Amino acid sequence: MADKRANLVDWLRDAHAMEQQPEQMLSAQKSRLENYPKLRTRIEKQTHKACEQILPQEIAMAEWLKEHLPELTQAFLDRSETPGLEAKR
Repeated sequence: MADKRANLVDWLRDAHAMEQQPEQMLSAQKSRLENYPKLRTRIEKQTHKACEQILPQEIAMAEWLKEHLPELTQAFLDRSETPGLEAKR
């Protein structure tokens, strides 16, 4: 049971990290561009525009995940308990 829980926590932590990574990369890039205000402004505009464009897709994916989360989680837990199968992939 501890392995099952540890695998699930690792899985959730990895998913969270994947969501945070792009934001952290953009923040780091913006801080490196402090001496290039025009470029920084352009990147900020493009980033905002891209977020607006993908928002409907993100909402649809979130709704799909909400609807299918129990079965996905169960499949992950089943795979994590089955010898010879890798749950993370």
